[in-house]
Amino acid sequence: MLFLAAALPLLFWDAGPSAAPALRDAHVERIAVPAAQADAWKGVAGISVQPASTDGLIKLAVPLVEYRPDQATASRAPWIQSNGWQLLRRPTGRFYYDAPGQAAGLAAAEAFSYGA
Repeated sequence: MLFLAAALPLLFWDAGPSAAPALRDAHVERIAVPAAQADAWKGVAGISVQPASTDGLIKLAVPLVEYRPDQATASRAPWIQSNGWQLLRRPTGRFYYDAPGQAAGLAAAEAFSYGA
């Protein structure tokens, strides 16, 4: 899941420097951290850290795949909840996801696909 994050323009990482080995294992070399944590990350080798804030960014909904077995449909295709339309509508916009767990991989794939 983290290896997909390496394809993104910038990964906002709110965990502390103790998570650096997981980032290195995923080949993530560039992250943004909350401004309050920037000093703690200065001594970590191999990872470029940039202080950032989510203020002013457009928060996107967590992308998901919904299976709706209780609804009759013409196909068995699941419902896809995507933010692609927002990414296409504002090509110069700055966005962020708060996507926990397995949703992080889907969010990374969506951002990569739409060129966010």
